[in-house]
Amino acid sequence: MSSPEPIGGFLELESLPSDGAAPELDGLLLNSGRACIEYLVTVARPSRVLLPDYVCEAVVAPLERLGIDYGLYQVDGALEIGDSVEVGDDEFLLYVDYFGVKSGYARSLAQRYGARLVVDGSQSFFYRREGTETSFTSPRKFFGVPDGGVLTLAPDLTATGPAPELEVDESADRFAHLLGRLESGPESAYAAFVANEERFDSLPMRAMSNVTAALLRSIPLDAVRRRRNRNFGRVHDRLGTRNALPIDADAVDGPNFYPFMTDDRGLRERLRERRIFSPTLWPDFPSPHLGTDVHSPLADLIVPLPIDQRYGDADMDRMIEVVHAG
Repeated sequence: MSSPEPIGGFLELESLPSDGAAPELDGLLLNSGRACIEYLVTVARPSRVLLPDYVCEAVVAPLERLGIDYGLYQVDGALEIGDSVEVGDDEFLLYVDYFGVKSGYARSLAQRYGARLVVDGSQSFFYRREGTETSFTSPRKFFGVPDGGVLTLAPDLTATGPAPELEVDESADRFAHLLGRLESGPESAYAAFVANEERFDSLPMRAMSNVTAALLRSIPLDAVRRRRNRNFGRVHDRLGTRNALPIDADAVDGPNFYPFMTDDRGLRERLRERRIFSPTLWPDFPSPHLGTDVHSPLADLIVPLPIDQRYGDADMDRMIEVVHAG
C-alpha cells in the first residue's frame, strides 16, 4: 500500500505561474523578519519594546543585540492582550497577528496605539494595515522562497537614527530544502530545512536578494490568498465547534494555519502517522532571554493545521478525518 501524499511541513520551491502576474511588493524589502525588527529599532531607537509572553526568539534577539530594553505583557486564551497595557510616547508595543487570524484585532490596536504599535505579520503575509502602525512580514512562512522580509513603517514614525546602508543579500546557497522537498519529499529534506532556519540566527541585516524578490513578484498572490481562505473555511466549518480558540472566521483573510486549540495530546502524532505535519512554530519558545519562568500554555494547546495553497478540498477532508478520530 502506497503512502498518502504529505500535507503540511515546510514549503518546497514555489512554482511559478504561467502568466507571471503579481502585484508589486510594498515596503522595504529586507532579507528576514528579524532584519525588519533590527531596521526599525535602528532608525527609531525606542526606549523600550513591549513584547507578548507568547513570542519567538527571533523577535527578542535583535533587541538584545542592539541593547534595546524590553518588557512582557500577557496574551490571553483568545490571543489578545490580557490586561490594559500602557505604552510611553517613545516606546513600542509589538503584537503578533497569530496564525493570521487576529488581523482585525491588530487593526483595533492600531486605532489605539497608532505609530507606537508594531504588528508582527510573520504569520500574516496578507495583513491589511489600519495605516497608522508599523508592520512587517516574513515571506518564507507563506511561500517556497529561501528568505526575505517586508517592512512597512508607520507614516508618523519618528526617526532618531540614520537609515542604515544595506548590501543586497545573496540566496543561492539557501535552496537545498526547497529543491529537496520537490525531489524527495519532506522527510528526506527536513534536515536541510532545519539547517537553513539555523542560518538566520547569524544572518546580518541586508536588503532582500534579487532572486527572492523575483520569486515573490512571480507569485499570483490573490490566488494564494483565496485558496488559503477556502481551505481555512472548510476546516473551520467542520472543526469550529470543537476548537477552544474563539475565531471570527469572517474577519480572516489569507491565514497561515488553522489554529486548533485542544487538550487532545495525541493529535500531533496521529497527524504525523498520516503524513500530515503540524509544525512547532517556535522550537526555541520560550526564548532563553525571557527566563525559565516564562511559559505560555498556548504553545502546548494550539495545534496549527496546514491550510496553505498547495492543498484542496480532499486534503482538508483527510486532515479533518484524523482530527475527528481522536
